[in-house]
Amino acid sequence: MRISTSSTSSCPVFFQADEDALHFDRALLEQRLPAGNLDLAHANDRVAEQYLATLNPDLVQDRVREILLDLLPSGEVSQNAVAGKLNKSVSSLQRQLKYEGLSYKQILEDTRQELASSFIREGRYSLAQIAYLLGFSDQANFSRAFKRWTGTTPGVFRDKLAGTSVSPPAGSGAATETSGPARSRPPVQR
Repeated sequence: MRISTSSTSSCPVFFQADEDALHFDRALLEQRLPAGNLDLAHANDRVAEQYLATLNPDLVQDRVREILLDLLPSGEVSQNAVAGKLNKSVSSLQRQLKYEGLSYKQILEDTRQELASSFIREGRYSLAQIAYLLGFSDQANFSRAFKRWTGTTPGVFRDKLAGTSVSPPAGSGAATETSGPARSRPPVQR
């Protein structure tokens, strides 16, 4: 017996069917996203592939890092979500990471720090895009975390890589970060 309802969607839904499936029009799936940036997506893939090449699949910590790469842009990087992706309980994940001498929080912070530095070196991302790719709620939170990791702001770090110096405004007596022209664009959607 098949039961159909369409009260919660604009298409029919059948219960107790022989298979579970969603059908999409191929032309719709092949359309470009309005805010998509193919160059940016390729650059992100390159950084992610380089990072993945350094991981050892036999270590739980490296499997966690690999999962974090997928989850970071969504912002859903809870220990529970990662444990679920590994088909482990949170306590089992914690125990295995402790055996390897690490905690989930350390791995999350280290992964974000390594990727942030790579993204800034790549030079193709605005700081707002990097914040998004690393799962931060906004650029300010990313900047605070980056300063905690490195002792400097991401803008100063980028300027040092570019060989430029940061100078304080006349008479202020304090150094300020220069982030160049406004580069804020909407995050890449895939």
